[in-house]
Amino acid sequence: MNLLNPEVSRWSRVQIPSGSYNLKMEKKEINIAAHKYVPKHEKLNEEQANEVLKQFNISKKQLPVILKKDAAIKEMKLEKGDIIKIYRDSPTLGKSIFYRLVK
Repeated sequence: MNLLNPEVSRWSRVQIPSGSYNLKMEKKEINIAAHKYVPKHEKLNEEQANEVLKQFNISKKQLPVILKKDAAIKEMKLEKGDIIKIYRDSPTLGKSIFYRLVK
């Protein structure tokens, strides 16, 4: 039996001893941001972003980057140059906050 990966195409061909048949495969969308292990991501407005940069005395270029196509932020409609705030839970620190520049 030969099965093609349904993620590659919406159509897969299945080889059966008596012949072959086309089966329609529906691709399911998964919202990765809703998963319990994905930390909360929040876009900062211009005022908040400038406040963060001033607080840490850095420029945008000095922030770590996150790619616009990252699964955790893909649905957020971000633009290059936006700054996001990430809230992570840690067993030792409690809540930790990280900032990333969208590239």
